[in-house]
Amino acid sequence: MHAVVRQAPLLGLVFLLLAPPGLAGAVRAEVDELGQQEAGQQEAGQRQVGRAAPDLSLPALRSNAEPIDLADHRGKVVFVDFWSSWCAPCRRAMPRLDALRREFRRDGFEVIGVNVDLEPDAARRFLERTRVDYPLAADPGGEAANRFGVAVLPALVVVDRRGIVQHALTGRALEAPGLLRSTLQDLLAEEEVR
Repeated sequence: MHAVVRQAPLLGLVFLLLAPPGLAGAVRAEVDELGQQEAGQQEAGQRQVGRAAPDLSLPALRSNAEPIDLADHRGKVVFVDFWSSWCAPCRRAMPRLDALRREFRRDGFEVIGVNVDLEPDAARRFLERTRVDYPLAADPGGEAANRFGVAVLPALVVVDRRGIVQHALTGRALEAPGLLRSTLQDLLAEEEVR
């Protein structure tokens, strides 16, 4: 599991190492508080479960594509995949998500990839080597990731056909054999019964 890089805590840590002893205590308290905020953000992703998905309207990562809007996919089960080009587990998950999309797209399933690289060009270079066909959005400021409570990568938010968050998966949970498929199949079957 990789922490989403945040510049302020990193700069705080560098300052802590270089600060005079009297100032180091105050900086240490602020760095501790930021760490507690990060833990709170991890819990925030779980707190989204059972609630309407936050708004997600972002520019497309690909230059020739339309902007990405989660509301356009209402009526489908949507996996919102937050990823970065530097996150190895994220990169491993993308081909699996693309394969699931190809298999279940006709059943009302979509994947939306949200890239959180600070420089979208890094993601575009990665996509030259790894092809995926699902819609990809750019979130370089991390605003959408914050609204969804994402503090670590990889992160996957599962939204049902009604726009309700059903699951928030992070880290190694995304690499568990069959978990993504069974999660999807359960939601698709559940929707058919209603």
